[in-house]
Amino acid sequence: MVGREEQLAALNEHYAAPGKSNLTIVYGRSGIGKTALVREFIKDKEYLYFEAFPRAAFEMLDAMNRAFGSNDRLSYEDLFDRIINEHFTAERKLVIIENFQNIIKGDPDFMAKLADILGVHSDLMIVLTCSSVAWIENSMVGTIGNAALAINSFIKLKPLSYTDVVSMLPSGSTNIDNLTFYAITGGIPAYMKRWNVKASIRANVCNEILNVNGRLYDVAHEFLQEEFRETAIYNTLLGCLASGMDKLNDIHDYTGYGRDKISVYLGNLIEREIVEKVFSYDKENSESARKGCYRICDPIVNYWYRFVYPNKSVMGSMSTADFYDRYISGNVNEYLLSTFVKIGQEFMEILKTIGQLDSTYEYKGGYYGKDGDVHIIMVNADGKAVIGQCHVKNKPYDSFEHALLKENIRIAGLEAVRVYVFSLSGFAEDIKDMASDELLLMPIEEL
Repeated sequence: MVGREEQLAALNEHYAAPGKSNLTIVYGRSGIGKTALVREFIKDKEYLYFEAFPRAAFEMLDAMNRAFGSNDRLSYEDLFDRIINEHFTAERKLVIIENFQNIIKGDPDFMAKLADILGVHSDLMIVLTCSSVAWIENSMVGTIGNAALAINSFIKLKPLSYTDVVSMLPSGSTNIDNLTFYAITGGIPAYMKRWNVKASIRANVCNEILNVNGRLYDVAHEFLQEEFRETAIYNTLLGCLASGMDKLNDIHDYTGYGRDKISVYLGNLIEREIVEKVFSYDKENSESARKGCYRICDPIVNYWYRFVYPNKSVMGSMSTADFYDRYISGNVNEYLLSTFVKIGQEFMEILKTIGQLDSTYEYKGGYYGKDGDVHIIMVNADGKAVIGQCHVKNKPYDSFEHALLKENIRIAGLEAVRVYVFSLSGFAEDIKDMASDELLLMPIEEL
C-alpha cells in the first residue's frame, strides 16, 4: 500500500499480540485514506465493522446492534460480550468503528464503556477512526477523561510524500506536471483520485476545479465548511493570506478586525492544519528577518484562495478555459514555491538517509528576510550549515540570483559549507561554471 506501509505494519503488529487487548485510534483529515488503510488491514482477517454516521444516541446504539447482528437493543457492554462469545471463531477479535467521535457526541461515556470492555476481553482489538484532527489532538482527552488511559496507540495519517505520489503517476508525465499535480492535490488520496492523470494540468483545473460539475469544484470551501460555522470571516482571512498579507497587522489594516479576534481565528485554522505560523531562522536575531508570518499550508485551500476566491464573482461570465487563461496560467510558478521547497527538503532528508549528507545536520526551517529568503537550512552542532534554495522563476537560475542568495545567507548569520539549488527552469551557463562539491545544481528532472 503505497505511502502507508509503516502504518499498516503498526496495525498488524498490534493485531499479532494475542492475549493483550488493544485500542488504536487512526486519525487524519477527511480524504486522507483512513478507510483505505482499514480495508487493507482487515482484508485477510475476521472482523466486525461499523461506521458511526451522525444520529441520536439511541439510534446509534440500535444501528451498531444491527451491524453486529443483534436484533435487540443491547447495551454496548452486552453487545460486545455477545459478539465476542458468539460471532468470532478466530482467536483474535477485531472490531472497526469509523468516525467514532459521532458516538461520543451523543454518549460522552462511550470511551469509558470501551475501556471496561477491553479490561474484560484481553483477546479484543478495537480500531477507531476520526477525521477531526483538531478534536483528537486538542479536545478528546478533556472530553473522555480517564478513559484516555485505555488508548494504546495513535496513528496519524499525513498527506503522501512527493516520492510516493510520483511513483503512482504515469511514466510519461513531465516533472513540472508532477510537481503541479502534487502542489494542487497535496498528496491527499481523495483529491488525487478525482484527477485525470492522462489529461493536462489546464484541462484538469478547468474540468475538475472550475467546472460546477467538476469532482474538485469548491472542495476547498467545502472542507472549510466541515470545520467551521463562520465561513465568511475565514474566507476573508484566507483570502488575505493567499494574496500576500501574511502578518497580523497587515490583516488588521485591511479588514478592520481586532487583533485579538484575528489571532483567535488564525489559531483555529492552525489547529486544523490549514494555516501555519512561520518562524524565521535567524541566528543573528537581525532586524532584517520577517517575524510572526502566517501562511496557508493546505495546498488545495491555498490554490483555491489564491486563484479562485478573489475572482469567483466573475466566474459565471466566462468559460472555464478563459478564466484559467486570465487568472491562473501566468501566476502558477510562484504558487509552486512552497511545494517545491517541501520537495527539496524531502530530497535533502533522503540524502541524509543514504549517507550523502552527514546525519548530524538537523532541519531548522528557513530564513524569511525583508529582501529575500533562504528556503532550507540544515545546521550541525558546530554551527555549519547546508542550504537548499528553490528557484521557480521562468528564467534559468544565474550568478545574479546566486549573489542575492549568498547575501541573504550572510545576513542570516549562516556559515554555509554546501548549497543545493533546485530549479524549475534550469541553470544559466555562468552558474554552471561555478558548480562544485560546495554548490550543487539540481534541475527538477533529478528530483
